[in-house]
Amino acid sequence: MTIKNGYYVADCTSEVLPVSHANGNTFYLPINVVKNDENIYEFEEYRFNIPINYSFPKEILVYMAVELDNYRKALQEVGVI
Repeated sequence: MTIKNGYYVADCTSEVLPVSHANGNTFYLPINVVKNDENIYEFEEYRFNIPINYSFPKEILVYMAVELDNYRKALQEVGVI
């Protein structure tokens, strides 16, 4: 895990498809998700401290915008917002 200014980057694996989510004061953003030959998902996961009031790499802005929109839609579907 690499610790940056306000966020962490971790190399992760999972048996289930990783999705963005919030837990407590952290937002989890999986990127570059690939499924290997053993049917395990390998990915990088950015973990942001919330609120996000610090700089982070511009190349993940597109990932973040899409995932935050998907997260908002999921919350709407279940009636949270």
